Amino acid sequence: MVPVNHPENKALIKELRSWMSTLVHPPVSFPWRSRLSAWAAVALGLMVCWTSPAPAETLSEFLDSGALKSTTNPIPINYFLEQAPATLPEAERQRAMDQINTALRRQTSTLGRLTEEMAGAMSSPTMSEFNKQAQESMTVTGIMKQMLLQEYGIDSHTGKPTQRQVAQMQQETRQGMMDPWIRGIESAHALEKIGQMQAAARFYMNGIQSLPPDWLSDSCLNGILGMGPQRAYTLLVWIVNNAESAALGGKGMATRNGQTTVNVIWLRGAALQGLGILVAGSGLTTEQREQAVQLLLTYARGKENAAYFADAATGLGRSHDPRAVAPLQDLVGWKKDPDVSLAALRGLAIGFKDEAALKKIRGWLDDDSPEVQLKAEIALLEAGDDAGYAWALEVITSTRDSGSSKQDIRPRVVRDLVARRDDRSRKTLQQALKQGAGNDWLDAWIAIGLLEMGDSTQLGAARAALHKTDWTLDRRGAISVWREISPLISAAAQTALTGAVDVQRVTRVVGNMIASEQARAVERKTDRNLVSLQIRWQVCDAFAVVDDPAATAGLVALLADPEPSVRLSAARGLAVQPGTAALGGIIKAFGTDFGGEAGISRTPEVRAALLRAALSRSPNDPRTWKLAKDATHDADAGVRFIGLVALAPN
Repeated sequence: MVPVNHPENKALIKELRSWMSTLVHPPVSFPWRSRLSAWAAVALGLMVCWTSPAPAETLSEFLDSGALKSTTNPIPINYFLEQAPATLPEAERQRAMDQINTALRRQTSTLGRLTEEMAGAMSSPTMSEFNKQAQESMTVTGIMKQMLLQEYGIDSHTGKPTQRQVAQMQQETRQGMMDPWIRGIESAHALEKIGQMQAAARFYMNGIQSLPPDWLSDSCLNGILGMGPQRAYTLLVWIVNNAESAALGGKGMATRNGQTTVNVIWLRGAALQGLGILVAGSGLTTEQREQAVQLLLTYARGKENAAYFADAATGLGRSHDPRAVAPLQDLVGWKKDPDVSLAALRGLAIGFKDEAALKKIRGWLDDDSPEVQLKAEIALLEAGDDAGYAWALEVITSTRDSGSSKQDIRPRVVRDLVARRDDRSRKTLQQALKQGAGNDWLDAWIAIGLLEMGDSTQLGAARAALHKTDWTLDRRGAISVWREISPLISAAAQTALTGAVDVQRVTRVVGNMIASEQARAVERKTDRNLVSLQIRWQVCDAFAVVDDPAATAGLVALLADPEPSVRLSAARGLAVQPGTAALGGIIKAFGTDFGGEAGISRTPEVRAALLRAALSRSPNDPRTWKLAKDATHDADAGVRFIGLVALAPN
């Protein structure tokens, strides 16, 4: 039974009092039929207050069941650690903490074992031989041949996998690891909050060396940096000095045939980049800053450290320490790896506004390779260089030759400007839209990006884009471009936030799931379908920053989209959208299915994030408490736990 004074009933009680006042002192014109209706309303309201069904179980009964120990949903754990009511009885708080400790150990240790097994399998002689054979188009034999034949359609006569088939297998293997790591990152944050820093650090280190450097491994580095300057410094210095012994599988697997394994390179390289960030901050002592700079300088020199040159250059550029200039200038001339030269030039241009470096990067804008051009553009935009913005405007508004076989990079240039979020980028896109981008899809793409940047005049164009599918597209472009657009939610926004609880942090897991599902969708969609899908992703992000009922209604409509990636994007958009109108959408999203990966549903995590968002944003709204009560009947133990804690008597 929900007591009358529960927050859930406050608004109803206020309305009942108004009705009762009308009954006691009715206006002269108030008819008896209306009075009877009013009495019925009061009676019904009192029944709701006193007879609303209680949660299926109390918090104490839930804890008695031990269900929290087995939860794989990390969001309820962070809710309890960050938002549990201070009035919660100490005995129940301690019982919950005991089970949380068990759940976190189980989650992270299971993932750690899986990671070690994967690392061992991927570095095994069998897998190494398979990769070698695939690369040389040699015959694959045995079990591997049968697996590839069944799963990827290898020619049964030749038994030769193509590079595309190999890449597909590697992508699916990596993609299958995404969701566990996404949940694990949130669990690692919880480990930090309960003081288990070593366990959290181990998890982050495993993540960095298990996945190629990208947004997910960057999230693990951001997790280390989020532990605070002193803890992060101690850990990163230790990694740089001991990467081989910290590697998965132990020191014996850190080198193979005299060569350092790639996971060691990823691990030490990430630590070098992280040290550069710490040096530029204010959280280190003079002595610590000096030691960090010396480590960066060491790994920027000597042929034996060539594998780390790019990461050391990135760290030196981020450090803003003047001693970095000379080694960066030396690395610019490193011919064996273009990534090293680029990292050094970026460091000089962005960290030190070095005119020689800027001039060289500007020259790359005329390179024949679109990828080189894009790297140059991003570096110039980060450096705030006029040439980068001028080039971007020229490219976006250029007319493509109908017979051109070159990659169409215009959509990516638009996204690079949107990601900058600065006034110059906004003005550049507004000018491009005014001049016209060459086809209606690009015009819509720009308008939606501007809406995401805060230009509310583009709301109508964004809404119209959702209902259009017959886009006019230039010949060639979809195949080579849409697949290259980065996930629309940056890793930094998902993982580097600290301080007070806010909805950006609450929805971090959902944001990472979106990026994972987007990567999967890109692999399986036809190019024409992908064009429309990309618009819907983009619109969700744009609507998420607009305080407008029309944007809210658009997000609610997108909850019914057939693509899980769009439904996830819409749910996150509703959770973070400013204003009060989004609460109704959050409630609608709570009943939506969000798909899954490898037979594991993502819906519990999304529901938990939505409920946390509602409790954070609208703690006094009766609809929030109704949602919490509904959550106590959820099939997922973690979601029930949030509802039970929120409704616990105080």
